[in-house]
Amino acid sequence: MAAVTSAAVIGAALIGGGATIYAAQKAAANARRAAKQARENARMMREQSEKEIAQMQATSRQNQLQFETNLSETRRKTQLSIDQATQAQATAVQQINQQRGASRLAIQQSNLQARIQQQSLAMNTGRKKRTRVGTPRALRTNVEANSALAIGGSSGGTSTSGTGGLNV
Repeated sequence: MAAVTSAAVIGAALIGGGATIYAAQKAAANARRAAKQARENARMMREQSEKEIAQMQATSRQNQLQFETNLSETRRKTQLSIDQATQAQATAVQQINQQRGASRLAIQQSNLQARIQQQSLAMNTGRKKRTRVGTPRALRTNVEANSALAIGGSSGGTSTSGTGGLNV
């Protein structure tokens, strides 16, 4: 029995050792498979990360381009608004100056009319209306009175009455 027992122990030890070797080989194979799977997972994650980074960079470039475009458009619109405001201000100043000129002219014309009317009234108030008083003989001027007809001188076809033949 001792021989059987030692052979059984050795056999059991060999079976146990074989099982340990088999288990170790299985564990090594599983470890290799797990390492291979981990490397594959790492490679896939790296590729996915690189794709995400490339997408982010493309989105960033697009956003930057859009921002620059919007900024440029805003600057253009701002400058256009400034130009329109400057033009409107210049037009308003020109209209104000024209209105000032027209107002000055109207004031000058009004003042001129007032002065003309004032002078006209001043001249009329001091002037008396001439009235004729007396006979036509009294209304004769000094020149008429001293003329040859008035003195009674002979002028050819007049009578000797001194009146010159006029029925006055």
